[in-house]
Amino acid sequence: MAAERSPRCRLYRTVLVAVGLMCGLLLTEGVLRLAAVDWRLVGRLVPRMTEELQVHQPVDNPVLIATLRPGSRHSYNAQHGPFTVTVNKLGFRGAERAAARTPGTFRVLAIGGSNVYGAGLDDDATWPARLEQRLNARGGQRHEVFNLGVSGYNSLQLAAVTRAAVARYTPDLVLFAPTNWGPRYYLTGTPRLEGYFQRDPTLWHEVIPPSIISWPPGLSEGARLSLLNNVALQRLSLLAATMLLPQSRSAIPADLQRRYRLPARDALRWASEHTRVAVFICPAVKPPHRFKPLYEGLDLPVMTLAAPGKPAEYHDFHPPAEVMRWYARWLEQELDRLKLLP
Repeated sequence: MAAERSPRCRLYRTVLVAVGLMCGLLLTEGVLRLAAVDWRLVGRLVPRMTEELQVHQPVDNPVLIATLRPGSRHSYNAQHGPFTVTVNKLGFRGAERAAARTPGTFRVLAIGGSNVYGAGLDDDATWPARLEQRLNARGGQRHEVFNLGVSGYNSLQLAAVTRAAVARYTPDLVLFAPTNWGPRYYLTGTPRLEGYFQRDPTLWHEVIPPSIISWPPGLSEGARLSLLNNVALQRLSLLAATMLLPQSRSAIPADLQRRYRLPARDALRWASEHTRVAVFICPAVKPPHRFKPLYEGLDLPVMTLAAPGKPAEYHDFHPPAEVMRWYARWLEQELDRLKLLP
């Protein structure tokens, strides 16, 4: 009789252990969800924007994450001296502008990251502002150069800016200046990070390294990202492993870089069907052909500014005002050579 009960008892014990484990996991999942420990950890791991925060704002857009704050103005002190940033009501850097074109005005859009934006410089010391000054000093037709640079924007974000700006501002020329393959940046205090990840699961690739995010093996990428978005215990496990991994978390995997390139290529192709488009590679981009996959085969003029023999500041992403004057002078000459100006 005891022998007959033994297998049944073992089965009961197995079921009880399984049920206990399941209840424990469910309880742990519930506690993690209530405590939001995992999302606080995400907040520690995501890259943060740390400079000129007063003129930026978080936005409810999983691609852009943050933008300049329309109508804001703030003065700062930096290595190159004090400077002031003004954001106009349209939401880009510089004086107030009309969205609609003024007849007889040649309009240029400068699109890029912090090099275009002019981190650490006064509004009129950025290279888009310097270029506008030079073009208008020639006399004749009036020129506008809109500074649509936002610090930290990568190619995915620049693609979104390009499409929206070309549609809204109907430019005569777009100067597209890529500088960042890296991750998207968040402002301190960005609310409800989970909303961004739910709508754009590829953001996990910017937080968790490939060697960790590929767990558990055997699942498709979509299934793994779905687990991360829906299971707090899975999130906490992979995030904890990321913190313990002795390697940089800022680099984006090559396959994700390729995926980010496609929207930028499509945006450049689309923009070139509506206006003239040129690509500008500044001296800080190393190597100069780093962004060639963005524009290769699109039949766009590419202007690569080199600084051989120049002091170190000429190779910085955030150079001083005299370097931006050099940028503007060279760009004017190149635009004339390429017959991109009226």
